[in-house]
Amino acid sequence: CLRRVLFERYKLFEHCFAVKRYLLLGQGDFHACLMDLAGEDLAEPASNVSAYKLSGTLESAIRASNAQYDESDVLDRLRVKMMPAAGADEVGWDVFSLEYQTSAPLTTVFTPDAMGKYLRVFTFLWRLKRVEHALCATWQTMKPNVTAALARDGVARAAG
Repeated sequence: CLRRVLFERYKLFEHCFAVKRYLLLGQGDFHACLMDLAGEDLAEPASNVSAYKLSGTLESAIRASNAQYDESDVLDRLRVKMMPAAGADEVGWDVFSLEYQTSAPLTTVFTPDAMGKYLRVFTFLWRLKRVEHALCATWQTMKPNVTAALARDGVARAAG
């Protein structure tokens, strides 16, 4: 009976799946879109980054990705969280994170300690995704030069 209430009335499964998609980077198109839209803002010094502006960017990323098809209750729980800057040389990328807010009785499953661990995992995965994003952007910039150089040298098919 308790299980039925948690899963049917409070939609525990949907919230677990949302944590996976948004905090564990399972919704790839959403995170790629978020990085594209927020990249310039996050490149600023951390002290200049506006959580309010990034919240608008979060909404834009939701509307531009498949996340738009999630239930509004799930999307309304997703928030931008700015971590305190540890040093003056940190940029927005270093302090940006997402959080998923829950309310009772879901807080018995998603405890503050558990959500803190999700935050740490998100931060680690976000940094890895940022590196991947930067590498892809660099490749897109360099690919025409590499293709031209290979074509000049007679090995154009290898540039794929």
